[in-house]
Amino acid sequence: MSKYNVKSVFNLLDEDFEFKWDGEPYTIKAKSIELYPLFLADHAAGKIADSVLAEKKLSRNDLSRADIIAKILSHPYKIVDESVKEQKKTPVVKTEEK
Repeated sequence: MSKYNVKSVFNLLDEDFEFKWDGEPYTIKAKSIELYPLFLADHAAGKIADSVLAEKKLSRNDLSRADIIAKILSHPYKIVDESVKEQKKTPVVKTEEK
């Protein structure tokens, strides 16, 4: 399998979200996080943000779109192997040392 840099994508919706890339369907369960190659993560985040804006009856051009996308893509996860589909999703937890 090819190596990709990946980003985590958080589906902040209360329902599963399906999107397509090159005709291939992808699903992110409600309130869950999936890892995708950078180009696919950015595409998914935009689609989720557009869905959130549509629910609020706001335009895709609304200034809040960038903030929504930032929330979707701001979940850090530790990458434990090279396989994009078989990533172990382990949250990175910051602890303060005293």
